[in-house]
Amino acid sequence: MPSFAADEAETQFTATTDVTYAYRRLGTRTNPPLLLANRFRGTMDHWDPALLDHLASERDTIIFDSAGVNQSTGVVPDTIAGMAERLFGFIEALGLAEVDLLGWSMGGMVALNAALARPALIRRIVIAASSPGPVPGTPSRSQEAITLASKPVNDDDDFLYLFFPAPMRRRPPAQHRYAASTPVSTGHTPRLHHLASGSSRQPRRAGPETMAPPGTGSTTSTYPSCSPTAPMTS
Repeated sequence: MPSFAADEAETQFTATTDVTYAYRRLGTRTNPPLLLANRFRGTMDHWDPALLDHLASERDTIIFDSAGVNQSTGVVPDTIAGMAERLFGFIEALGLAEVDLLGWSMGGMVALNAALARPALIRRIVIAASSPGPVPGTPSRSQEAITLASKPVNDDDDFLYLFFPAPMRRRPPAQHRYAASTPVSTGHTPRLHHLASGSSRQPRRAGPETMAPPGTGSTTSTYPSCSPTAPMTS
């Protein structure tokens, strides 16, 4: 049965004056570390442990829950610029002078905004499966994708639609890859059940992903007025 170091990473906490951030740090400490910014409604429990182990084999890798998300306290900002400000707060709470930043999906928009706002703090950025946001002239998202991503409760079919191309959605590899990153529940233990990988990580949440009050130990988050089409700046 495969095992992942990411499954054993300790959840730690660091605080600013108004937010306590939950985070995990993997790999050997180096300078600068690699910080991961997550997708819309994603928590640090949604990162694939195989990816985290691969990154941590060469880099000091940090994942975290932003303000109001999952195990972190505070209020979720309703703009991408506001999320970038919370990112800065987390970086400064860790006492980091510089980071490399990987942003996935909405996290990529946050990463771009952060690099523009504080270039001295961000050495390098990696933008993964993202866009600059609703910039005039760029291709628009399909209405179906926006509707599914914004549903109060998402099920497995929604995530297969959102994260896999049409020819792969009903193939076992796509279903197994999604299952490998799906949280299930045993209370408040911040761990996932990886069906495809055979990980021994303890399950956390049962059923479909839902919106939930921030800072309550839920694996999801509440975005008051933010959506996948939130503006790049406030």
